[in-house]
Order: sequence, then C-alpha cells, then structure tokens
Amino acid sequence: MMELKNGYTPTNYNDYLGEITLRRAIESSQNIPFVKIMEELTPKSSIKYMKKLGITTLTKEDDNLNLALGGLQKGISPIEMCSAYSSIANDGTYISPTFYTKIETQNHNIILKSKQKKKQVFSKDVAFIMKSLLSQPVNGTYGTATYCKINKIDVAAKTGTTNEDYDRWLCGFTPYYTAVTWFGYDFNETIHFNGQNPAGLIWSNIMKQIHYNLKSKSFEEPSNIQKATICAETGLLANKSCKKQYVEYFLKDTAPTTYCNK
Repeated sequence: MMELKNGYTPTNYNDYLGEITLRRAIESSQNIPFVKIMEELTPKSSIKYMKKLGITTLTKEDDNLNLALGGLQKGISPIEMCSAYSSIANDGTYISPTFYTKIETQNHNIILKSKQKKKQVFSKDVAFIMKSLLSQPVNGTYGTATYCKINKIDVAAKTGTTNEDYDRWLCGFTPYYTAVTWFGYDFNETIHFNGQNPAGLIWSNIMKQIHYNLKSKSFEEPSNIQKATICAETGLLANKSCKKQYVEYFLKDTAPTTYCNK
C-alpha cells in the first residue's frame, strides 16, 4: 500500500515490489506504478485521450486517480474497450466500430454502406512501444497472460480484475486481430474459477482458432525507435556487472543516458 498526495492509498493485487520498471509493472499487473504515473500526468490528461479513443461513458466523477485502475462510475463496454485497444494495434489510428460493412441487393447494388470515422490519436512510434510493453504479460516470466501465446505470431494482452473479483477482462491483439472478452454477472457477484481468469481462457481459445494456419507475423518496428540495454533494477543503462538486463524501446531522444551505478 502507498499513500499518494491526495490521501488515496492504492494497493497491488499481489505483493508490493518496490521500485520496478514500467515493463515489469505491466507484466504482473501491478497497481501502484500506474496510479503514480496518472498522478503525474493528471486524470484530466488521461480522460482527454480516452475520449479520443472512443470511450463515451466518462463522467465528472471519473476525474480522480481511481481512473488509473479502471474505477469508472459507468464502466466501459467491451466494444468500446476493443476499439480503444485496436487503436494501438492500428499504429495509433482510432477507427469507430461497426457491426456491418455494407448492405446490397442480389444484383450487388449497394443500399447502405458503413462510414467509419478514422483519426490519428498518437504516433506509430508510440503505438509500437505500447505493443511491446503489452507483449510482456504474454511473454514475461511473471506474465498474467502467458496462456495467450500464439505460435509464431506476436500477441499483446492485458488482464483486468475489479474489486471482489466481480469482473474479469482480457484485452489483446495480434498483427491480425483485436479482441476483448469480459466475464461477469448482471448483478455483482464474486467470480470463482479455480484461480484462473475465465475471460482470458475464452480469449485464448477463440484467438488461437482464428489464427490457426495464418502466416507468422510480428509487430512492425518503426525506423525512429531507439533501443537500449537497461538494468532491470534501476531502469538506467546497464553496465557489465548488472545481473538482470533487457533491451528496451524508446521514442527518439528519450532513452536514458546515465549508466547504472549499483
């Protein structure tokens, strides 16, 4: 548990890990790091981006740090959650969701055609870094969505759990498709599923079938992205004696320039 400036005291779903990298925080779905990030960015800034990503259920009451953990007054529908995640998969471009493409006669005369709105919400570079970070729950040692791996195809996925285990989520995408699954009850009731995430199991089973026999495919890395070998303990550039090292991606001119001194 950690007390923030406004007295808000969030806790992690599991044990507090102390200072960790953002990648590690996403991997095992920690809470405190993201609340601290939103405290710096401000909920207003986050709400601004959420609206650009098609979230329509936001209220004035959502302008607080609970927002970092999904604590919305009216929640988010799976279709809007899916369209928001697909914006990351689509290299930062939001495309309004639709349930049809066109309606035509038997002579192929088009009666009605869907008009989907498109807008660039963030850059292709930012989208790639988000893809990389969201791949960590799937590929990391402590990942919460390791069961979502698909052979020879990149997968990015994030689990979600509300208080009292009332709602379970799995939001994720590949270079081919984006999918979101929610599992819960019409009236709040704790979900008991043998310690597993039923929403995640549904997502995994369906997406593996959808991708069966599709060609191997990876998330495309833009040319402007910087790479750096990072010390997992300090988040600084790794030196030869750092025991835990990994390659991290950065926007141009934002990579750390200081070497670890531990």
